[in-house]
Amino acid sequence: MAISPEEFKLISGFLHDHSGIVINPGKEYLVENRLTVLLSQNGCANYSQFYKKLKLDHALRTKVVDALTTNETLWFRDNSFFTALTNTIIPQLVERAGRQPRIRIWSAASSTGQESYSVAMLLHH
Repeated sequence: MAISPEEFKLISGFLHDHSGIVINPGKEYLVENRLTVLLSQNGCANYSQFYKKLKLDHALRTKVVDALTTNETLWFRDNSFFTALTNTIIPQLVERAGRQPRIRIWSAASSTGQESYSVAMLLHH
């Protein structure tokens, strides 16, 4: 089922408000592909009806956020990030730390840990 520009704004706004995730215009296909089954399961003829149900149903909100979240984890997942980390960020952190025995790095969005361990490998190297 095709999503209209107005409906896309509603759904992408909902996602941002409830998860902080931004889905930019041009990703309508992603919303359509990932939410079609939920629309059908909830007896909705369009995304506007679905949005109205979504605002009232906490369990449905959770399902939508889960459906629209990219659950992917890989070793050294984003090459540009790890290049920046290796060439710029880690050297700056080491310089700032001086003689302190510890550098702390927080890894968000690491569902099974490969990203965190990838950072640890860079630090150990």
